[in-house]
Amino acid sequence: MIKSLVPPCEGLKVPIAKISGSKQLKSKGLRMELTITQPDDWHLHLRDGDLLKAVVPHSASHFGRAIVMPNLKPPITTTAAAVVYRDSILKALPSDATSLR
Repeated sequence: MIKSLVPPCEGLKVPIAKISGSKQLKSKGLRMELTITQPDDWHLHLRDGDLLKAVVPHSASHFGRAIVMPNLKPPITTTAAAVVYRDSILKALPSDATSLR
């Protein structure tokens, strides 16, 4: 879970469009909190073999979805190789994982 607090901002001005012009609103003592319970990882390197098996459970416990960057040697250059790599990722997921599927 990721939490972010935004402290109160004195004199925060929010423009509101009106036909007759714009009006400025002032915010005093506004406290905002944003909680992201399952963020996405848009640049996840899993590698292969033992490193993949070590990283996948950790990533699955924090992220809901991921865009995997394979960075493997030899590189993945065919659809068939990508399917095999995907299957190895799914196999490394813990049985109770609800994400990264």
